[in-house]
Amino acid sequence: LVLAVSRHLLLADAALRRGEWLRWELRPSSYDLGGKTVGLLGFGRIGRQVAHLVRAFGAGVIYHDVMPANAETERSIGAAFVPFDELLSRSDVLSVHVPFIPETRHIIGATEIAQMKRSAILINAARGGLVDEVELATALREGRLAGAGVDVYDTEPIPVDCPLLTAPNIVLTPHIAAGTRDALTAKIDFCVLNMLRITDGLEPLNLVKPLPDTPGGRK
Repeated sequence: LVLAVSRHLLLADAALRRGEWLRWELRPSSYDLGGKTVGLLGFGRIGRQVAHLVRAFGAGVIYHDVMPANAETERSIGAAFVPFDELLSRSDVLSVHVPFIPETRHIIGATEIAQMKRSAILINAARGGLVDEVELATALREGRLAGAGVDVYDTEPIPVDCPLLTAPNIVLTPHIAAGTRDALTAKIDFCVLNMLRITDGLEPLNLVKPLPDTPGGRK
């Protein structure tokens, strides 16, 4: 999504199919990822993987999380913790990687967008509801953000009156960030692995809430 938005790939594709050759026209508003600052809102497993990927393009990485990583992890990944306001103001690309809970609903809204660079790109492939869709669409129309890439929505499938559908400089995809054959195979393998662990009397991996010890054993 970052590359598609920053290089206007959908616009270039559509123009090419119409017989237009926009080799030079898109350059003034297209950007490389190298040398830019990518901000990650949320620095869990997915956020850290994104950090590795964007650093391969030569981007710098900053992040904000309610549970900052330790210094060793930050050094190994090459990411620096910053306060939320600084994340918003410094990021050339802001990518959201937090869970959707009541406290994070519209964590990116009018106030937050106003603190971002006009040249910034916002990416949400985490959960619908984290970004205020009306405020994002308005900011794009008014030129207060350079672009956005969105894979998740308040309502899915996306309704025909969703304001993002008519916003400029936005790439929209139908919740397919993990929609690959490889990802499905990995999920199935992991489920089978956990079932085998349980049948062997072992605890399943990655429990959200560990099972309590009880007098009669773990249940």
